Amino acid sequence: MKTTTLLCTLLILFASFSFTKKESSGLITGTYGVCSSGNEMARAQLPALVLNDDLTFLYTGLANDGTPFSVTGNWFQKDNTILLDNYIAESPIHHKWKIDRNEKCLKSRMGLHYTRLCNLKACK
Repeated sequence: MKTTTLLCTLLILFASFSFTKKESSGLITGTYGVCSSGNEMARAQLPALVLNDDLTFLYTGLANDGTPFSVTGNWFQKDNTILLDNYIAESPIHHKWKIDRNEKCLKSRMGLHYTRLCNLKACK
């Protein structure tokens, strides 16, 4: 009897976890960058990722050697991740971005290089 009760309880708990719907992220398209009060010249050197409603992107910043880069292509969302696709870049770029818990920032890792960009509307 105890075994049956325990088994039924575990089955109900498993079923409740299996059927709970994970809420989709509320990603807001727009410009993601570094919140800075610096001048326009300093802000131009910081990385920025623009996600457009038509599923295109523009990613700008400085490469490792200090030269500016600008990459365009398409993006799509898979679960809690933004993936950049169909782009041509001279050097590797951050192409996989995780959406932060607060859904206002994106973070990426490429080797030991970490980048975190926030929606610039949230900076104000």
